[in-house]
Amino acid sequence: MYSHVVYLFFRWFNVLLILGAFAYFFHVKLIHLIREQIVAKRTFFQSLYEKLEQMVRKNTQINKTIEAQQKESMQLLDKAEQWATAVATVQQENEAAYAQRLKYLGAYREQQLENHAMQQARHSIIPQAVKGADEALHKEFAKSEAQRQYMQDIITFMKKN
Repeated sequence: MYSHVVYLFFRWFNVLLILGAFAYFFHVKLIHLIREQIVAKRTFFQSLYEKLEQMVRKNTQINKTIEAQQKESMQLLDKAEQWATAVATVQQENEAAYAQRLKYLGAYREQQLENHAMQQARHSIIPQAVKGADEALHKEFAKSEAQRQYMQDIITFMKKN
């Protein structure tokens, strides 16, 4: 039994010695490498987090810029709509004025044509009618003096009109 206890003691002693050597090796060599990797990963993740924060700030600024530009574009669209409405109103007014001018010019042209026709009648038709009437009346009333006076009055009246 004594040998069995010694055997168990040395067996556990060897296990503890191996575990101790492993712990020492782990503590001296591996823990340093693991800590360096943890620090490197932490630094890497922290830089990623900082980049993410920068991107979020940049995205927020871009969103604000987009909102400002959308407001400005809406204002410009409203102004363009107002301008288009004003242009349409002015165009309708111009078309109405143009139609009124055409109507006035048509009436003025008709009046001018009437005046021209009257002037032609006064210059050519009335003198011919007066001459023809004068000759006819001379033949008709050529015999008496009263008839001559009557004929003269009618000719004078016709020349005035």
